[in-house]
Amino acid sequence: MSANYERRGISLVEMFVVLGIIAILMALLFPAVQAARARARDTVCKNNVYQTNLALVQYMEVMKRIPPPSEPGKVGGWMTAILPFLERSDLDEVITEGIPLQQAPEIVLAAPPIYRCLVRDAYEKTPPKEIRLAHFAMIPSRDRKAASIVDVPLKFEAPWLSSPELSFAQLPKMGGPHHGGYFIAHGMNQGVDLWDPTP
Repeated sequence: MSANYERRGISLVEMFVVLGIIAILMALLFPAVQAARARARDTVCKNNVYQTNLALVQYMEVMKRIPPPSEPGKVGGWMTAILPFLERSDLDEVITEGIPLQQAPEIVLAAPPIYRCLVRDAYEKTPPKEIRLAHFAMIPSRDRKAASIVDVPLKFEAPWLSSPELSFAQLPKMGGPHHGGYFIAHGMNQGVDLWDPTP
């Protein structure tokens, strides 16, 4: 009497083949997901530079000048001056220009999201109860009648409430957050460019 057995399950070889195929697909998919995330972070930062530049242009149209620089170690400068043009009057009302940075109220320690670059967020580790670092800087013209907004180098550290200002000469010395380059918006010019300072 012969018994007929139905085969159920998979063999060890078949299981390894399936696992190998899954591993190959995961290896192909992982870099694509990482690249998509990097592009999304770049897009958010580029949009934030654009919106910040628009607010600066609106300030200049109303005030007929660019914001004055902040005093060293004190609250002030362009980032605080343009807050009303970013619809952040809530922060503008609690910021006192000219006070020492250490006396800034806790509500303004974190910069508004519009001033953030997600690429830099991945590198930055600011302790709680400290002012978050600036992700953007203003580059004024020599006569201070025009200005550009640029995201700052990865190694650059300045509190956002001090509204850092840079020159073009300072940018090539440190790597930019976007593949070595910087997103930059030039005043009245439309759009945001990726500027690579390397020759």
